Amino acid sequence: MTSNTDLLLNPLSNQGFQDLARHQDLYCISLYLPQSYKSDKSFDDLVFQISRKIEINTKLHQNQGLTSSALKEHLNQIEPTIAQWSSNLKPENICIFISQENTQAFVLPIETNFRVYINDHFYLKPISQLYNTDSLVRLLYLERDRARLFNISHLEINRIAALKMKLEKEGPFLKANRSAFFKEVKKFQNIPFSESILKKVLCGEKNLIQEFLNYGNMHQEFDEELVFNPQKFHRLLLKKEVKTILNAAKKERSKIQLSLAHSDSSYKNIYDVSEILKYSAMGQIKSLFLQKNQDVYGAFDQENNFVIVQTQEQENTSLSNLAALNTINHQGEVFLMDDQQMPNLKNHMYAIINQ
Repeated sequence: MTSNTDLLLNPLSNQGFQDLARHQDLYCISLYLPQSYKSDKSFDDLVFQISRKIEINTKLHQNQGLTSSALKEHLNQIEPTIAQWSSNLKPENICIFISQENTQAFVLPIETNFRVYINDHFYLKPISQLYNTDSLVRLLYLERDRARLFNISHLEINRIAALKMKLEKEGPFLKANRSAFFKEVKKFQNIPFSESILKKVLCGEKNLIQEFLNYGNMHQEFDEELVFNPQKFHRLLLKKEVKTILNAAKKERSKIQLSLAHSDSSYKNIYDVSEILKYSAMGQIKSLFLQKNQDVYGAFDQENNFVIVQTQEQENTSLSNLAALNTINHQGEVFLMDDQQMPNLKNHMYAIINQ
């Protein structure tokens, strides 16, 4: 067992997520601690609740090395991290992943349900949609003498280009200089896309946005406008402002994927859980749609291509999570859907595969 003396809370990178998705061990413990789970109870009581939930699920893993002493060592290791998180007034949602090899803790950009999951793989379904490959929003941020272009997803804000011009603050040349600046920005914002972008957003001071849109009739170039004019620019402030647009883009993207499946004969739609598990293991799923707040449980014998679906959660594998891991590991995409968004409420999974 590897011991991490300093367990730091950092964002989970895309590469880190991919590593977790591929990881298998004798036992893997996944802990999801949402902000709403924080309490004014003592830390010992909080650890007791987590410990009890883990112990209930360890019966199948006693012979895999997750002994009482190993569990105690893991809890001692994560104690300072959870204590610090519990006492921190800043709203944060965190997750912790424990295996024989390593222990890691991460801050999440979304709130998940409280969850303890033990298996030979990690439970990544709640955050799987965050790591789909494409950015959702391309944002042009305008200031009086500069422009910055960003690709934005739920995880990252990547600046892909920047432009700065020295402009007169006043006088007869200001209007001419402004036109020259807008002309350069217009060229600049048309940098070719290297990925699928759902929304193009123009951002900045309200009057400046209108000036730029009126220049060269740019109204059709952008899907949305975002008034944003802080005294000092900071990416975290921008990320907070664009969150609503991102959430709407995420829902729109899942709808596009669903409509594509029904309109394009080159794709096949699958609703059967057993078939979805088998196709996911073969790496043939293009898009996987899962019910957000409900899992399908059972067992999957990949060697014999055999699936058992069961109704009880305790001591069973989440087949929803397993299908997500298989899809992710073969460069497919996962979408978490509200009940009303699923094509059929009776089916907790739905997949699109190439014919």
